[in-house]
Amino acid sequence: MPMIQSQATAFAINRDNQRILLDFTRSIIRQLLDEPLEHYAGMISAGQRKKATTLVRQAVDDAKLGGLMRTVALALWDDFYARVGDKRVGDLLRLEEHAAWLAARCVEMILPVLSRPHMIRFMATESARAGTQRL
Repeated sequence: MPMIQSQATAFAINRDNQRILLDFTRSIIRQLLDEPLEHYAGMISAGQRKKATTLVRQAVDDAKLGGLMRTVALALWDDFYARVGDKRVGDLLRLEEHAAWLAARCVEMILPVLSRPHMIRFMATESARAGTQRL
């Protein structure tokens, strides 16, 4: 195994292979994130679950780790904002390309809200006010 490990490391650090490695990693992460959590829980034994719970609790209570996570989060936010801070939301969403999909999702979210009795009363009141202001 040491030979395979050294070859894999040499491949990964070779600048010519960085794009391949990044694409491979991105693909693996997407697959892992698309898995339901219950599939992961089935692979973990009770002993491993107990150790993981203990580790998570220790990590949550660790002030140094908390500070590190805050620093990382702020750095990520700064990097993200530097890349998108001057862009319009429509450009980020590629609105022209995704307009139909976004419209369908918005309708799915908005219709249930608009059908609630308090929203219907609000819209009726606002419509009545708008009608009296025009006169």
